[in-house]
Amino acid sequence: MLRLGLHRLPAADYPRLRALVPRLADHDGERGLVEGLDSLLSRVSEPPLDAFHDGRAR
Repeated sequence: MLRLGLHRLPAADYPRLRALVPRLADHDGERGLVEGLDSLLSRVSEPPLDAFHDGRAR
């Protein structure tokens, strides 16, 4: 779908965008999202489970 839309743009007016077409077409957005979330969530520290029950949660 990306290629269908970009081919309508004049190459002379959008040379940088048109040059990115092959890279964007091969991009796996779902995989990138999952990897990014995994990386982010792996850095979040977990509070002790009892912290939520005795009012010490921050």
